[in-house]
Amino acid sequence: MSYAKPVRCGENIEAVLMSVEATPKKSVRKRSAELGVSQSSVHRILRHDLKIKPYHISVHQGLTPENALQRRTMCAWFLRQVREEEDFLRSVWFSDEAHFYLSGTVNSRNYVHWASERPDEVIERNLHVTKATAWVALSAQGVIGPFWFCNEDGATETVTADRYMIDTRFWLALGRFCGHEARGQQWFMQDGTAPHTARGVLTWLTDHFEGRVISRFTEKTWASHSPDLKPLDFFLWGHLKDQMSGEQFQTLNDLKSLVERLIRAVTPEQCEDTIQHFLLRMRRCVQRDGGHIEQLL
Repeated sequence: MSYAKPVRCGENIEAVLMSVEATPKKSVRKRSAELGVSQSSVHRILRHDLKIKPYHISVHQGLTPENALQRRTMCAWFLRQVREEEDFLRSVWFSDEAHFYLSGTVNSRNYVHWASERPDEVIERNLHVTKATAWVALSAQGVIGPFWFCNEDGATETVTADRYMIDTRFWLALGRFCGHEARGQQWFMQDGTAPHTARGVLTWLTDHFEGRVISRFTEKTWASHSPDLKPLDFFLWGHLKDQMSGEQFQTLNDLKSLVERLIRAVTPEQCEDTIQHFLLRMRRCVQRDGGHIEQLL
């Protein structure tokens, strides 16, 4: 009787090790395809057999005592809302923008380096490379977007208050998700950048969401310096850019088409899991008195 060779055999473990030593920045997806080993098996070999981890090259801005207090207050409010209404988080839409680069350049948020120790590395990026800027909103119910910041010719435009994508397309899409009557009962979250907090934008949001807005300069404040708490930062952008790692595109339309396909492929289960992880991060932040939490996860 013959037996199939175990996937996590010495031969595959050695192949994964040699691959990592040669190209430590390669994504698991590409490594899996090159080696002919499933992504889940490559993950297990990396973590359990080789004892190495993916490090995201990132920069955390130092928190002042005021920043930490604001973060703790915000997290405590979210946790209190969940205790009072179990399904509260299903009604919260988290929104943000991200840049996707035609050159395939990876930004600092999801630049992954597999190693047994955290690498000491700084990534330089040409600020003038061609890019597309997308706006997306995510909740436990699903993903809305992307909406692109571009002119009639498709050229990328800078995000300004006038161009900010809180417009008819998002409002109509939200109605399709939860019903036109119920969409005013949803909550909307955004960070505090200048285009988001212009007077006209906040007036539009407050009117349409009947005051259910979590932002800077609103009754419920989104704490500054909190990318570690934003679902789009800790899940979606990294997930998308990992899938795009190493890709290069001839046109912005090719780039946008792939981003749109990848977003459509995000499952309801992934959205649910992301919001549950958001809840975990809220709890960890309170335990840390508002401090950064990435090292605890």
